Amino acid sequence: MRPDDAAEILALEEALTRAIIANDPTAIARFLGEEWILIGADGGLVDRAKFLLVIGSSDFTHSWMNFDDWRIRTYDDAAVATAHAVAAGTSRGRPFHFEQRSTDFLVRRDGRWVCVLTQLTTISRPPQPRD
Repeated sequence: MRPDDAAEILALEEALTRAIIANDPTAIARFLGEEWILIGADGGLVDRAKFLLVIGSSDFTHSWMNFDDWRIRTYDDAAVATAHAVAAGTSRGRPFHFEQRSTDFLVRRDGRWVCVLTQLTTISRPPQPRD
């Protein structure tokens, strides 16, 4: 592990978030390995090509995203980055809002980090008592 690995990964995550909010598939692609796959909160799988196609079509857009509680662990040329995520936007014209845990698995290739897997887990909160 190099001392600046965690900072590099956090910078990548922040740049990827900006690219997703901008709905820019070209910028997003720079951060994802060719084999990248998304495991959605519903357990479904989305590969890189389909994800970039959906982003490019504007069928799925984010109006904002916020990540906090980052935990980054590096293991030589591999890393796991987890965060608390809250986002809102539209999917096929319908508004969405979610709160999730996001887990990214990254590898270092040719001296730079790329994400090869993302898994999202919905945060379910018990119903709150009403006054």
